[in-house]
Order: sequence, then C-alpha cells, then structure tokens
Amino acid sequence: MSGLVAAVGNNADWCSAVCRAHGVPVTVGNGIWRTGTTPPRFYPDAMTLRPGQTSSALVDGLGDRPACAVKDGWASLDLRAAGFEPVFTASWIRRVPDDAAGTALAWTRVDDRPGAAAWEDAAELPGLLRPGLLGETAVRILLARDGATVVGGAILFRSASVVGLSNVFTTPEARGAVWGDLPAVAQAMDPGVPVVGYEHGTDLDRAMAAGFQAIGQVRVWRRGGEDR
Repeated sequence: MSGLVAAVGNNADWCSAVCRAHGVPVTVGNGIWRTGTTPPRFYPDAMTLRPGQTSSALVDGLGDRPACAVKDGWASLDLRAAGFEPVFTASWIRRVPDDAAGTALAWTRVDDRPGAAAWEDAAELPGLLRPGLLGETAVRILLARDGATVVGGAILFRSASVVGLSNVFTTPEARGAVWGDLPAVAQAMDPGVPVVGYEHGTDLDRAMAAGFQAIGQVRVWRRGGEDR
C-alpha cells in the first residue's frame, strides 16, 4: 500500500505544480485534493489521496461547474448518481531502481521557452508549460529525438520518495524505443529512486515490457464537456 500511496501523492503534487503555474488555487484536506477554480485542460478538479473516501466527499465543493473531472485514486467509487461518467480506468505503475541499460534515442531536458514550445507542439498540449513549471526544480521536461526529429517526450516529477512519470508521448514508430529508454533516463536524473505513474492500453503494455509493475488502479470520471 505504501508504494501506491506514494504514487497517488506524487501525482497530486504534480497536479498542484501545474495548477500553481496556471494561477489555479488548490486545497488539500481530509484525504481530498481539490482546485478552487477550473483547472488546466486534462487536469482534475478533485482527486482522492487515500482509500476509504465517499463519493460525496470527492464531488462536494465543486459547486455548479458545468464541466469537471475527478480522479479516484483507488478506482473504488461509483459517481454516476452525481452525474459523472467514467472516462477511463488505468493502472498505477512502479519500477524499482536497477542498472537500467543505455538509451536508443537522444534525450534532452527542456529549460527554456523555445524548448517548451517544441515540447507542447510535439505533445499536442498547447499552453501547458507555463514559465512557473520551467523554474520548478522538481520538474524534468524531456524530449526524445531520433537524429534531428522529435519522436517522443515525457515529464518526470520528483517528490519526497518517488519520481512521477507522466505525459509520455511518442510517434507510433518510436513507442518501443521511448518506453525502453525511460527507465534509464529516470535513473540518470534521480539515481536509486523508484519511478511511478499510471497508464492504460498500449502504453501500459509498453511500460510493463520496460520493467514496470502494476500496483493498483485509478479511475477518471467526467461530468459535462468533452475534454474535462
């Protein structure tokens, strides 16, 4: 359970960093993480931080927001009665440190606005990387190239005991190489620290092939709106 709690907590801390950079206030209390206003696109309005929460605890406080999304970190709640529909269920993943092999691709860390623009364009996430994120010491924004061509990227977020992996994107041809490289890239930046995150579908398969293990489930729910 401790590994799962660390993964959920890291993800909440990452969401807080994104919201902070976008000027969105966040509160944490009684096992619930919640934004004070509408968060950036694809980020939750609320999420559970520990098991045993109720549906009302998760959705209370969202008021009459016409579109909102919530993340149930233990995939244990049914929010249909509150007007939500499930978006996806994913597996929390964790990879313990080891002697990861070298990389097949050339990886660089984004630390300026031109690099951030290139990352946003490749990831199809315009406007995500506000200047505040580039200045966060815990944030590692990464691009992978095959020669001169960007073929993938990801974000690593260091918290107290783990490194969170998120926003992984690849071209179809480079999916295996990107996922195969990520353990070594993470270990080079934070030696000896476990890597956590969540994935589903083909990317979950690739993560498992790269040595990650499934440690629990998370479910995202949405009420109104296609992108929230």
